Amino acid sequence: MDLYGDTRPFIKENGDIDYIFLTIRGLTNPMYLTNISIFLTLLFLVFKNKKMVNCLNPLLITNGVFISIYCLIYLENFDIESLKYVFPKEYKDPSQHNTLLKLANTPTFIGFYKYTQPLVHFWLPILIYYLGFTKNKNEHCSVLESFVVFCIIIGIYACVANNDTYNFVMNSNTFKRDIFAYITLHIIITFVYFYS
Repeated sequence: MDLYGDTRPFIKENGDIDYIFLTIRGLTNPMYLTNISIFLTLLFLVFKNKKMVNCLNPLLITNGVFISIYCLIYLENFDIESLKYVFPKEYKDPSQHNTLLKLANTPTFIGFYKYTQPLVHFWLPILIYYLGFTKNKNEHCSVLESFVVFCIIIGIYACVANNDTYNFVMNSNTFKRDIFAYITLHIIITFVYFYS
């Protein structure tokens, strides 16, 4: 199964979207900051490293809140550029663009995308809470350590990520505002996480 290349189409021969394959690819795609954070957190969970789990949890929560709020409140349609990483094979074929836009802008697809984002982004923070990793979090990690980990991950991600990965959330017109909102939200969530 080719998850990340552009050889497997997301549109079935009957013209429907392959939601199962789309979901699997979305959950495992290393292009997304949330998935990188999830992969790292799972690694630290396996090794029972409470310090790093608690350092990363505010980042997971921030990503979840930011993307979920955007999708639930503001996502009404997709343009072709915002579908570049959602449907890579179809995007590369300009003859598919009209079909792609028609399928992606249906109420079913918009609803799927809007309402799965909270599930995709919050399953791990809920699991971390359920497993008890958030108990006595201040004994394992501090706000400062969490901010340092955040800055390192964001810095590395900014250097290697494609500029247009999050085109459906941020575009060149709103980029500065959105980055400011994201960082502000992360600061608030981190303080609430450690001092609540």
